[in-house]
Amino acid sequence: MPGSRQLKRMLVFFAIATLLVLAGRQTVSKPAPPSQLVVGTCLGASPYSTIQSAVSAAPPGGTVLVCPGTYPEQVEITQPLTLKGVQVGGKDAAVITSPSGGVVTNTSLLRTGTPAAAQVLVQNTTEVNITNLTMDGTGNKIPPCGTSVDFIGIYYQIASGTVNGVATRNQLAACGGGIGVYAEGGDGETSHLAVLNSSFHSYNGGGIVANRAGMNATIVGNSIAGIGLVDTQFENGIQIAFGATGKVVGNTVMDNVAPNSAIGPDTGILIGFGNGVIVENNTVGNTNYGIRIISDPVEGTADHTIIQRNTVLATHLGDAIDVCSNHNTIVSNTVNASDESGIHLDSICTSGNNNFVARNTLNESCAGILQDTVTTGNTIMPDNLFFNDVNSILHADSCSSLVFDPVGAVGGAHAPVHVIP
Repeated sequence: MPGSRQLKRMLVFFAIATLLVLAGRQTVSKPAPPSQLVVGTCLGASPYSTIQSAVSAAPPGGTVLVCPGTYPEQVEITQPLTLKGVQVGGKDAAVITSPSGGVVTNTSLLRTGTPAAAQVLVQNTTEVNITNLTMDGTGNKIPPCGTSVDFIGIYYQIASGTVNGVATRNQLAACGGGIGVYAEGGDGETSHLAVLNSSFHSYNGGGIVANRAGMNATIVGNSIAGIGLVDTQFENGIQIAFGATGKVVGNTVMDNVAPNSAIGPDTGILIGFGNGVIVENNTVGNTNYGIRIISDPVEGTADHTIIQRNTVLATHLGDAIDVCSNHNTIVSNTVNASDESGIHLDSICTSGNNNFVARNTLNESCAGILQDTVTTGNTIMPDNLFFNDVNSILHADSCSSLVFDPVGAVGGAHAPVHVIP
């Protein structure tokens, strides 16, 4: 039997040997992936030729840089990540296009369960930032209208982050479900998406859409252009609806316009069934309705909205600013050339009450301010300016025979409105 001193030496020896073995194992373990990965060879040799392969290999919080070029794929992101196109050698455009066989369904809308095919799908995560990339939906091969599939450029589904300096185009679906950027909240989570300084055009559903409670959208400095007088489904340039909230500031929204009520009405900026949204410093033109604020007895209210310092021009068949809710502030807007009214305090949503209207400039409309006969509690200040309006302030339930027929209601009987689900 070894003595106690000898036993202690043996125990120390075994402890040191164990530590050396563990240290040796650590030195040969697989290294962590780099925090910055490159797709393509514009910055040197890289093992990644597809965006998805780099996204899948990136660590949480990592960065994937995409070389200029064309990438026919669909990308899914489920962890914090920066996805960024790079400028190299005078070239800049990194374009995600449809695969040769067309896009495939990779999720469903949370609110309706409608199948969706997203070019970039961001799910159940935070801090996903996408910059300097183009999503081109050409060749998507979405099935005919009998099989409803929404086609989305970038879809944030219960996810947060920033979309800055991107372009989406040709998001066209057979049933009119083409959307540039879709942000959808829900499941008791709070999500935040900022859509900034980007371009959205050639869609046949919506440019930027934020839906459902829990989603807070900041939509600032974007250019949104619909496809104009094309015989298609309705379009909304920007939509915040179904309990989503946020602010819409400094955007240019044009060409969301349908030729008749069987297709439209199309709307430049639509706030539906969500309270406390700010709509400020936007330019909206060549639309059926310019800015619409819509409540609904089933879906909920859109009260306490601030509509200020916007310019709305050339609205066809509808109002420049349609306020179908209560307790809103409509100040310092400029309206030119509206077929119906410049500002409509609209009662048909059981609404149009207790609104504050001041310092607006209203030029060339059927009525500068149209206040429905049953509305109450509105404050229309004497500092509103009227030029070339058939009626300055009109107490009536309509103004022009060109107004849309009341079709297409959502949830209950109210003014004609199409809301992207």
